[in-house]
Amino acid sequence: MTIKKPKWQRNFDDAAELEHRHRTRKPRRVHTRTLEDLAVGEVVWYRPTATEAPHAGERGTITRPPRVAPEQLMLTVEFADGHRQRVTFAQLQIPAPQPPYTVTPALGATVTYTPTKPTANRAGQTCVVKRQPTHTRKFHSVRLQFRNGDEVNAPLEQISLIHESPNPTEYLDAARRTRSWAFLITQAGDPATQVEAEARARQLAGILTPKAVASIRPQLTVILLEEAKQEAAKLAEQKALLRGRRGEVRHPHLPVPTDEAANLKLDQEQRWWMNKIAEAIHQRWFLSDADVLEKTTKERQQEKITGVLSVYLRKAQSDAGMVPVKSDGNSKGSAVFGQLHDALADMYALALESCQMAASGKGDHALTLALQVQARRREIASLTTQLRRDQPQHSVGRYFHGDVLSVREQHEDGGMTQYYARVTFIYHDDGHNLIVANAPEIESLSGMRVGAQAWTSLCRWVLDMSDREDGRQQGRRQEDREHLIYRDDDGHLRQRDLAKYPNIIRALEAIRRTLLMDHDLKGVLESEIPLDKPLPGEHPPISQAEPRDGGA
Repeated sequence: MTIKKPKWQRNFDDAAELEHRHRTRKPRRVHTRTLEDLAVGEVVWYRPTATEAPHAGERGTITRPPRVAPEQLMLTVEFADGHRQRVTFAQLQIPAPQPPYTVTPALGATVTYTPTKPTANRAGQTCVVKRQPTHTRKFHSVRLQFRNGDEVNAPLEQISLIHESPNPTEYLDAARRTRSWAFLITQAGDPATQVEAEARARQLAGILTPKAVASIRPQLTVILLEEAKQEAAKLAEQKALLRGRRGEVRHPHLPVPTDEAANLKLDQEQRWWMNKIAEAIHQRWFLSDADVLEKTTKERQQEKITGVLSVYLRKAQSDAGMVPVKSDGNSKGSAVFGQLHDALADMYALALESCQMAASGKGDHALTLALQVQARRREIASLTTQLRRDQPQHSVGRYFHGDVLSVREQHEDGGMTQYYARVTFIYHDDGHNLIVANAPEIESLSGMRVGAQAWTSLCRWVLDMSDREDGRQQGRRQEDREHLIYRDDDGHLRQRDLAKYPNIIRALEAIRRTLLMDHDLKGVLESEIPLDKPLPGEHPPISQAEPRDGGA
């Protein structure tokens, strides 16, 4: 009779049996690679179960790839003696792929022994690699031989390759791709800038080479300088072939500005010229301003209004098929001016429609449109007031209608000498103040270093002396316009109180020197001078009519 064990006893026995089975079960072999990865020519290790089997532990080469079928996992391996044998996949040991080492020394390469502790024996000494690392082992090490013949095994992390010094010519391509290379060629081709060329070459060599190869920088500097000189010579030879071997066009060098204006001592003639230049600027004697000098402010505003209304009339006529449509171009103006433009257009269209409704007998409709026209008129009046108030904030471009200043010197025999110079007054970015846009050009032409304060004083003087327009603009007309800078004191010219305009004499002196210099160097073309204006230079007296005093 079998006695049935209790449940707890059965559970305990089952757990003990399972644990015994886990202990005695042979662990499954883990392969690093699969059958599909093996190919002909790969090296494997033959590891059969019986260590006394032929060729056990030897290395062989796969001559026939394995069959993927599960029932035939056989492949052919050829050993060193030429014997071929069919083996199973479980009998092979496949080497793992070589890891990407940062240091892979070649056999016989010279390396530096760098152990973890810098105080270790032979630390920092150079040695030769006698054996490369074996990648089938867990720890990858190399065999090193020192100068005294001692050999040690060291991991790859404790060796450092000794690199040979690079060739300096390898950095030439990198130098040519930099922006400094073009400047270096220009400086190397000029004998007067050889010192700057050498400094730039040293700087370029320092930028291109890292600190590890800093020893080749002097040699690279010489190579860069020589290459730059050769390319500069080639460019000079190419330029010499231009214009029938006459070379490129050479422009005259302007004099370097000096500080001669610091201690100005002007004679009576020079003071007379100061008054003459100030009068020309005050009277707005500029060439391109001659067509608007005789017009009043109301006439100019009337022309603008007429121009705007003509645009609306052309649009209405084009809609009716009377005239072809024309493009108005790209007009510029402020946002307020755009609103004023739209209000005028709407008012014109509503007024025409109101007249048509009144003519057809629709009085209520015409009255409604007339009220809308009145609303547009009030809007236009409001926008016009705002536009006048904010007009200085939207001032752009030149202050005068021209930038070629005209000054005449009258002779006692009735003749005169005409002078021209380019002086460009434009509004600053803020729309209120003035600046002389070509101030550096005037300083270079005159050979004077005037300074920003002098030009600012001249611009402030121009604003203070400008004409009034219906009481809205600054300035006033001077009664004695011929003595704006120096007043007449018993036959001598004495300077006025110009404390508000410090150093303004410097700016006027620079303009005077520019007026009196050769006309070909001023940059004022004869095509800019109208046909009814005299050419620069001396002119004989005209018997038919007296020449006009002053400027253009």
